[in-house]
Amino acid sequence: MKDHHTMPQKATSEEDRDCLSRKQRVAIERLLLGDTVTDAAKSAGVSRETVHRWRRESWDFQAALNRGQREFQQATESQLRAACKRAAENIVASVDAGDVRTSLVLLKSVGALAKAGAAIGSEDSQVLRELAQIKEGEENADRLFRGLRSPVAIGLKSK
Repeated sequence: MKDHHTMPQKATSEEDRDCLSRKQRVAIERLLLGDTVTDAAKSAGVSRETVHRWRRESWDFQAALNRGQREFQQATESQLRAACKRAAENIVASVDAGDVRTSLVLLKSVGALAKAGAAIGSEDSQVLRELAQIKEGEENADRLFRGLRSPVAIGLKSK
């Protein structure tokens, strides 16, 4: 029996398909459609343990499943990018049409309606350096204080 863990994986999807049984192809198809391992196994006419073993030990099965998942992910991302473009066009059209609610949501989402006087931070590098040193000192003091309050530091023995 060959050691499945050291066998090289196949390079092309055609080779993978040639190496997969009909039951493995059915299981992969069902998994890619969102079925549970149990349901995919049932559709393929095998036990769920068999599907789990294929996922662990069959490089051809793993490669084909990974390829299917990657193709699904790429197709989904492409659809979402196209939807984002249309969504942006809808927002622009709504703002152009005078939709106040859409305008407010857009302004809030880009931070244009931040609270007046919201802390942005100093533009003086020396002030920023000093603030960082103060913060570091406070953190060190907190660590030291926590250490002094520990049961060992105050002389209590662990039981």
